Amino acid sequence: MTNTEIKKEFGKALSKVLAESAPARELIKKEALEKIDYDYDVLYLMVKDEVLGDNTTLEGLLSKYLDKDFFYLIENQISNLTIFVPELPEDSFSAELWNIKIDIPDVAIRTFDQEGIPAYNIQKGEYVIDAAEIPTYPIVVVKENERIAGGDIHTKSSSTQGGTIKTRSHSNVVFSFIDDVFNNLDNKINTVALKGDRGGSPRGEPVSHNLKKVEDAYSIYKNVDGWHRDYVYYNLKPEDGISRDSVSGPFIYKFKECIVGFELLGNPETALAKISDQAGDPKKRGYRSPQVLWTEGEFEFLVKVYLGSVSLVGSELKTYFRANGNDLFGASNGSGRGGAKYSMFLKKKDMKLPLFEWNLEDYATSVKIAIEEVDDTESIKNTESTTVEFAGNIGFDISWGTTVKKGLKFGASAKKNHIIGFESTTTKGNDELGEVVVNFGDPVMVEESSIDWAGNKIFYPVLNPKYYTGWYRLYIAPEEM
Repeated sequence: MTNTEIKKEFGKALSKVLAESAPARELIKKEALEKIDYDYDVLYLMVKDEVLGDNTTLEGLLSKYLDKDFFYLIENQISNLTIFVPELPEDSFSAELWNIKIDIPDVAIRTFDQEGIPAYNIQKGEYVIDAAEIPTYPIVVVKENERIAGGDIHTKSSSTQGGTIKTRSHSNVVFSFIDDVFNNLDNKINTVALKGDRGGSPRGEPVSHNLKKVEDAYSIYKNVDGWHRDYVYYNLKPEDGISRDSVSGPFIYKFKECIVGFELLGNPETALAKISDQAGDPKKRGYRSPQVLWTEGEFEFLVKVYLGSVSLVGSELKTYFRANGNDLFGASNGSGRGGAKYSMFLKKKDMKLPLFEWNLEDYATSVKIAIEEVDDTESIKNTESTTVEFAGNIGFDISWGTTVKKGLKFGASAKKNHIIGFESTTTKGNDELGEVVVNFGDPVMVEESSIDWAGNKIFYPVLNPKYYTGWYRLYIAPEEM
C-alpha cells in the first residue's frame, strides 16, 4: 500500500471511532493541546495504547475496522502518522474549542497527489473538499509529520538534529524532532515567533539582542575601508601608525553567524500562493485575517548553508525555522464602497537562528544559503562542485601561541582559489525559494536608525539588505552566543 492509501484506510476507521467514542475524542484533544512540536499534532503510535476512560485503547477501538497486519504496516512504513487538529475560521473549531461531548469531527486526509482533499464522515462516507475551501465544521486531519521522524529503535537515524521523544506505547519505534526548533516537550512556549531584535524592521517591537559588537564594527569602519567581521571575529581594526598587515588576532569562538530576519518579497498573494501551492498546504482564512491554517498550522522553512572547507570537501549544514501566517503576512483595512476593505501586506519575521562560526582557518570567505518551504521529507542527494576563495593570511603565530588572522581583509598574502565538491540534498515537493551568497567581507550593518517607542527614542542597527531572491530577503549578522 502507498502512504496515501494507508492514510485513507486509517482515516476511514478513525472517523468511525471518533463518532462512537467520547474517550477517544478526549484523548486526541488532550494530546493536541500539548503541542509537542508547537503544532496541534498527535502521533498515533505515541498514544495508541493509552488506556481511555472506558478501559479501551485507541488501537483497540480501531481494530474493529482494521486488521492486525495494517497496524504492522503503519509501524514499519509510516511510523510518524499524525492526527492534526486544525484551527478553523470564525471560531468554528479548534483544539481549545472542541466540545468532546457534542463535536464529532470528520476526518480529512492530507495528500499531495490530487487537487481536492479526501475526507470521511460517519453518515455520508467519503467526500472531497475543494482545495480552495476551508471547512467551518469539526474536522481533524490525518497526515505524515514534517517535524518529527520515526524509526526502529535499533536502527535510529542520527541525521536528525532535535531531541528524542519517549513513546508511551508498545512499539519498537523511537521518535525524534528533525530539528530542535520543533521541540516543545517542555511546553516552553506555545507561541510561534521568536521575539524580534533591533536588527530588523521598525514594524515590530524592537527587542535588543547582542549586536553591540556589530554596532562597534560599524562605527570603527564607518569611514574606513575594511571588514566588519574582522573586528567581530578577530578583534582586528585599523590603528594609526600601524601597518594594516601588521595587526593580528586569534579567532573568537563566542560569536556565530545568525539569520536575524526573514521576509517574503513581491505581491503578498503571489508569495502566499508560492509557499502554499499544494492541496495540503496552509491556506488563507479570509481577507479579515492573514492567518493561514487548515491542514497545517504553521509553515516550516528549511535553511541549507553550503560551506567550503579547507579540507576541500564542501559541507551542507541544514536547520529549520517555524512561521505561521501572522509572522509573514499582515492585513490592513480602509474604507471602500462596499464598506471595510481588507488587503494583505508582507511582514518581516525577526528571529535568531544560529548557523555557523565563521572561522577563516576552516571555511571559505563566501557561503551560499538556500531556503525552502517544507512540504515533504523525502530527499534526493546531488553532487556538485564550485570554485571558492580562502584567505591566505591565516597561520600560527608564536607570540599568540595559536592560529591568528594576520592583517586586515586578505592581508599581504594572496587569496587562494580551490574547487570544492559539495553533496547537496533536494527534497521532493518542497517549494525552493532561491539562493543567496554571503561574503565574509560584506558590511554587516549599513546604517543606524531610530524610532520612537513609548515616548523614548530607540536606536537600532539597519542590517545589510543585499541577501535576497525574487521570493525572500534574509538579514544575516554574527551574534554572541
